[in-house]
Amino acid sequence: MRIQLCRVFRKYVSPETPVEMLKKKSLADQICARFGKGFRLITEVQSQFLSRPMPDEALCAVLWEYKDRGKKDMI
Repeated sequence: MRIQLCRVFRKYVSPETPVEMLKKKSLADQICARFGKGFRLITEVQSQFLSRPMPDEALCAVLWEYKDRGKKDMI
């Protein structure tokens, strides 16, 4: 399952990141340092996701989980 999510991350967020590097959690800092500037904006990722022919609720939840991160709650 984790490898499949790595492939999704690579396809939607960082096409230049090798899947083999994504297999090791310990390389996260190196991946961000090396490829982080090429990461797509979450709005671009969401747009690409919405263009898919088949919806996927689980993947949708992952992509939208942090959409309001950093915003103050409006209560």
